[in-house]
Amino acid sequence: MAVGAKTVIPAKASAKVSMRLVPNQDAEDILKRYTAFVKKLTPKGIELKIKVWSKGPASVVGTDNRYIKAATEALHDTSRKRRVYSLRRVDSNRDRLSG
Repeated sequence: MAVGAKTVIPAKASAKVSMRLVPNQDAEDILKRYTAFVKKLTPKGIELKIKVWSKGPASVVGTDNRYIKAATEALHDTSRKRRVYSLRRVDSNRDRLSG
């Protein structure tokens, strides 16, 4: 094989996208917006397929949850840094995305 960069353009590309929703976001609405955004960026002549493996509502878990406590301890053990959690309550009538 020759030394240097390869100049072959792949016939296929893929990406795995994962999104975490926050309270007051709708999974179906976010999917529609994401799909429209990606379609807008897709050049003519390119076939686009978006496959959804799963989707669901947002959830908030308290920091006093035993699983969160265990994860926090494990992260501290590996990084030696203290975790800081914050949650800002969202007034759904005031803090909307303007569009």
